[in-house]
Amino acid sequence: MTQTTIDETAFTAAITAGVQAPSLHNSQLWRFRLREGEIEVLADRARQLTASDPTGWALRIACGAASFNMRLASAALGRPVEVRWRPSTSDPDVMASLRPATPRAALNPSMRRSARCW
Repeated sequence: MTQTTIDETAFTAAITAGVQAPSLHNSQLWRFRLREGEIEVLADRARQLTASDPTGWALRIACGAASFNMRLASAALGRPVEVRWRPSTSDPDVMASLRPATPRAALNPSMRRSARCW
């Protein structure tokens, strides 16, 4: 059974992890939006560095990195998400949509600390 909406704890953890994703010159080329119980990752074209990334390739990579961080943080809490890439044909800026999936056991806190590499 899948959960229909993301709860506040999972939302906060996902967004916190998402903003820590790497991006070209740390320009943070994404925005997040909560819509219909899902978190959407949107490309922020206003922050795109057109001189060094004229095709938007780095923008798409950065949005993918943010989505991956959010997915990993949610899974560590025991609240995995299903990721749909480019879910909207009407809005090309929506890079990914993360919706709640079937909950699982959370990562053991002692394992979470040892998994950090910084």
